[in-house]
Amino acid sequence: MVMSKSGDPDEAMAIFEKMLDEGVEPTEVTIMEALHACADLGDHERGRFIHKLVDQLGLGTNVSVMNSLISMYAKSKKVDIAAGIFKNLQGKTLVSWNAMILGYAQNGCVNEAVNYFCEMRSQNIKPDSFTLVSVIPALADLSVLRQAKWIHGLVIRACLDKNVFVMTALVDMYAKCGAVHTARKLFDMMDERHVTTWNVMIDGYGTHGHGKAAVELFNEMRKGLIKPNNITFLCILSACSHSGLVEEGVRYFVIMKKEYSLEPAMDHYGAMVDLLGRAGRLNEAWDFIEKMPIEPGINVYGAMLGACKIHKNVELGGEGSEQTV
Repeated sequence: MVMSKSGDPDEAMAIFEKMLDEGVEPTEVTIMEALHACADLGDHERGRFIHKLVDQLGLGTNVSVMNSLISMYAKSKKVDIAAGIFKNLQGKTLVSWNAMILGYAQNGCVNEAVNYFCEMRSQNIKPDSFTLVSVIPALADLSVLRQAKWIHGLVIRACLDKNVFVMTALVDMYAKCGAVHTARKLFDMMDERHVTTWNVMIDGYGTHGHGKAAVELFNEMRKGLIKPNNITFLCILSACSHSGLVEEGVRYFVIMKKEYSLEPAMDHYGAMVDLLGRAGRLNEAWDFIEKMPIEPGINVYGAMLGACKIHKNVELGGEGSEQTV
C-alpha cells in the first residue's frame, strides 16, 4: 500500500487507516510515512495508536522508525515522551540527535536543546547543517553574544559557512542578539541568499530601530531577482512603524498588492494600524480599520487601542476596546 504523495497528511492518514481496515500489515516505511503525517497534523492521539502498532509489529529496535516517533511526539508538543524514547534508544544516529534538538528548540526548551547539542558533540558525533539550523535559533532566543560567537566558530570549523540555511540562521541569531552590524557583515559575505535571508536582516534592522537601514535594504532587494513575500512586507511595515517612517510604510502596503499581487493578511492590516497609530495619526488609523475589506481581527483593534493609550485618546480608545471585548 503506497502512502499519499500529494503532501496532504489527512489524505495520507485516511489511506493508512483504510489499509489497516483491510487487514494489510504495514511495512516500516508505511509506519514512518504515517508518523510523518501525524507530525504534520500535530495529532499525538493517532500517533500514540501508531506507537502501539510499532510495539506490536516488533519495530521498537528499528532506529529509523523510533526517530520518526521522536519527531512525531516533539512536533505534537509532547517533547517529554520524545525524550523518553530517545533516552532508551539503542544505536542513536545523527538523525536521532537532530530530531531531539529540533524538538526541544521548537517547544521553547532552549537550554535543553543547547545541552543536547553539547552532549552530542561530547560523544564525537559531528553536527550537520540540519543540526546547526536547529540549535542556532535556540541560541538566538537566549540572546547571549558569547554563545553566538561560539556557535559561529563551530560553523566555520565544520566547513558549513557556505551553507545558505546555516548562514541565514546565523544572520538571524546575531540580529536577535543585538549585533546588527555583525549580522549585516555575514549577510554581505553570502554568495547565495534566500528570501528568508533578506527577511531576517530587514527584521533585524527594524527590531533595533534602524528603520532607514531596513528601507534601504528592502529597496535593494526589490532591484534583485528574489521577490519579497508576505513575511518580507510584514518585516518592512514593522520596521517603518518602529522608526516612524509612515509615508514609506503606507507606500509599501500599496505596492504589496499592486506590484507583487500579494493579498494582505490580518497581520499586515494590524501592522498598518500600528504604523499610523504610533505616529499619532489616530483618525487615519480608525478610518483605515473601517475601510478594511475583511472583518478586522483582535490584533487590529489591539493595535488601535495601544496607539490610543500612547496618545491618551480616550474617545477612540473606548471604541477600540469595545471591539476587543
